[in-house]
Amino acid sequence: MTYKEIQREYRLRNNKSISTCSIADAKRKLGYKVRIATNRKNINFIQKKATDFEVKNVAEILNAKKPAHNNV
Repeated sequence: MTYKEIQREYRLRNNKSISTCSIADAKRKLGYKVRIATNRKNINFIQKKATDFEVKNVAEILNAKKPAHNNV
């Protein structure tokens, strides 16, 4: 799922926006592998940290959109 798709779904669910930086932080907190931006000045500094509410919502969005695997 792309960041744009996550942003769209987040807006539909909460009627407010979420930054791509917050999405990356939420995914990092959820254990997803997230690359470090090439233009980041300090590798250990996160510009916009995701709130607990944002992490919870991003997790719900990612879990709802997981593809089903049918072993037929």
